[in-house]
Amino acid sequence: MPIFRSDGTQLVSLTRVSPGPDLYEKEIEQHLWDNLEAFTGTDLFPVSRQPRVRTGTTTLIPDVVALDAAGRVVIFEVKRSMERNQLAQSLEYAGWGRSTNLDEIASLYPEGPERFFASWQEFTGTTTPIVISQEPLLYLVAADFDDRTRAAIGFLEASRVPIEVVGVSVYEDENGERFLHIDSRYDDDLPTSDPPDATPATGPTVYKHKGRRLHLNDLIEAELLEIGD
Repeated sequence: MPIFRSDGTQLVSLTRVSPGPDLYEKEIEQHLWDNLEAFTGTDLFPVSRQPRVRTGTTTLIPDVVALDAAGRVVIFEVKRSMERNQLAQSLEYAGWGRSTNLDEIASLYPEGPERFFASWQEFTGTTTPIVISQEPLLYLVAADFDDRTRAAIGFLEASRVPIEVVGVSVYEDENGERFLHIDSRYDDDLPTSDPPDATPATGPTVYKHKGRRLHLNDLIEAELLEIGD
């Protein structure tokens, strides 16, 4: 299906970009890291990119590890074309996600465990760190999924394995500007207006920069806030 960009009254055709290694293993992964919510529809806490984790004597390197507010480990694998061997490898990552704990997750955080625990408490809005759930969620992000891999994923989904498929296509206009088509299951429709007598929702206001939730420590490090303010 062709995709167009509206330019006033004109429709400008977009050309699909054939993904190479630099596009998928680097660019798409970077977009994912910076904009987790755009790919999932869920506010996530980014933990690490390309962490080295161990299960038994094997070292695994998932592309992105994150947490949701309930302490569920969310693992992302990004490939140009998802094939059976990559699917099997991704399931190994999910196996690690079932056995990990909060201390190991904290050790993966680039800014160190102490900053992790402070930021994790801010993210969850609790004074006591929420422990890790033993039910990880696996996201497979790719431009293409071959038929045999789709069949295997369908079996896993029918068996209620927590796995999500996200197709990402990249398009380019005549000026070289790129557009991403993210084919995910979540509903990104605008919310309907509340009725006049609806009770306003309460809760903390969330601020983000480049898709990442801002924390008090970010303001302190930027010298916009002092400890004790």
